[in-house]
Amino acid sequence: MRAGEVAVAPRDRLMAERAERIAQRLLSGSGAGVVTAYRLEGQPMLDAIAHGVASDGSLVVAAVARPDSEIFAVAPVDVRLDITMEAPELDVRVVAASLHLLGSLRWLPRFEPSDAAAIDRLPEHIAEIALAPGGRVGVVHATSALVHESAGVTRVGVRRAAEGVLATSRDRVHEQIPAMLDLARSTDRDRLSVLADAVIGGYRNGRVLLERPTVGACAAAVGKTFVIDVDTDGLTLMHIGEKQTTVVLALFGAEALVQEPGTTVDQCRAKLTRLLAA
Repeated sequence: MRAGEVAVAPRDRLMAERAERIAQRLLSGSGAGVVTAYRLEGQPMLDAIAHGVASDGSLVVAAVARPDSEIFAVAPVDVRLDITMEAPELDVRVVAASLHLLGSLRWLPRFEPSDAAAIDRLPEHIAEIALAPGGRVGVVHATSALVHESAGVTRVGVRRAAEGVLATSRDRVHEQIPAMLDLARSTDRDRLSVLADAVIGGYRNGRVLLERPTVGACAAAVGKTFVIDVDTDGLTLMHIGEKQTTVVLALFGAEALVQEPGTTVDQCRAKLTRLLAA
């Protein structure tokens, strides 16, 4: 392995599919994105960008142009795109997942309101920036990306994940995840701890994603269980013990760790409600 490379551990099929769905969420616009022109002097960054997938499957980013940034002056420019999604907790700061890729960024000509056909191909949040004063939209060309999450590191194909974004946008399940996270966070922490303990003990269907010594945790967080994420698979929880911190995935019922075709928003919410009430 060359210096600077990241070792990607072999993953079982089910966890690899979960990682791909995380990649779909991150590419679709979730999380906070940062673009770094790593080959330019000083490695200039854009840390106030929007990102998403256009209707043709292209990975696009948008930002308000800064005249002092070389990123907008070079075409195309080699970039690193980092997208980070944090857990929805206020008491602790935890990175739920992140995606990292190297690619080539090519800025598109400025859009005008009359460019209706081209604008319609952009995600809504990207189109808003495209039409704002100084707004620029670029296409990032990349073949693969690394997804970092509690279970490890997985390499995913960017094109395949982008196609998954377009497919899931039709059932709109991912749009309801913030509401599902609110439902999970409103659950009593003692109940969350019982659920996490049941997964750890093998009494509830799920996976232990990570176990590590508890280091540097504030006293108020020790002994509590926090919501890290929720998806069509299940609910991800982190329990901070005095000696060990454990991250678990509590699966929805006895379903396999694979999203069923045609999964609806109501089905996902119903599964989460049953899981939290059990």
